[in-house]
This record gives sequence, structure tokens and C-alpha cells, in this order.
Amino acid sequence: MNITEETYGSTLILTCKGELTEDSLDAFKQVIERYFPPSDHTNDRENHFHSPKNHDRNQAESNSPTLEQSGNSNVNPPQTTPPVRGLVLDLKAVPFIDSAGLEYLLDLRDRISERLGEIKLVNVDENVSKILEITRLDGAFEQFDNITEAVRSI
Repeated sequence: MNITEETYGSTLILTCKGELTEDSLDAFKQVIERYFPPSDHTNDRENHFHSPKNHDRNQAESNSPTLEQSGNSNVNPPQTTPPVRGLVLDLKAVPFIDSAGLEYLLDLRDRISERLGEIKLVNVDENVSKILEITRLDGAFEQFDNITEAVRSI
């Protein structure tokens, strides 16, 4: 898969060429994860739905020192919001997406949503549009005819 990257404000625009399949997914993930690194609880869909989030959070809070305990009042909190929050995928030259590609897009949608961002699809190929419809995922992603409209909607 060939991927061209462009940013516009806080939106990443990826123009993809080639099939989004299990075989090409690693190249796609490498680009995506530079901007949207996976968090600990989104590594796979099954754990995402079955993990006890509050238990992990409470345990981490009870074990981490407060500013008063650490004695360092000049500590800056870590940056929690990535500089890029929105993602526009131009799929004009993507003729096919398999189940692994669809699953990754769903995970990515959830990951971006956790960061209060959005993912938009642009120029969806007719075959990919049919795949999304057959799998009932056509409503899972907002689709646009051009990049400008998609970027404005974020």
C-alpha cells in the first residue's frame, strides 16, 4: 500500500493507494500509529469490551505519587492530547478492504474517538462502498465526496 500524508491544522489526511488487507496492514499501521499511538486498553477489540477500566485506573491512581509526595512542584503534566485529532482517509484508489482492514478501521475509529477526534472517509471506491454496506459498516464511518468537505466537518 502506498500512503501519502498531509496535515491541515489538527487533521491528518491520508491518501491511500492499493488494497487494505491483512498483507498490507502493517504499512498502514506504521503511518497511523505515528499520529495515533495505541493505548493500553485498545490493543484488541475483545479486551476493549471486557477489560475492567475503573479497576485499572483506581489501582494506578493509588500507586502513583502526588506532587506533594514527590516533592517536585514544578512537574508539568504529560501531554495527553495528540497534536493531530482528526483523520481523513482518501480511499479513491483503494479497491478492496478485507476483514482485517475493516477491524483495524473500527479499532482506529474507537481510538480516535477516545481522544475526542473523528475519522472520515473520502472518495470511497464502489467496491469498498459495497463491502461496507454488506458488512453493515456503512453507517460506522461518515463518508464524503471530497477532502475539503471532510476536513471542514471535523
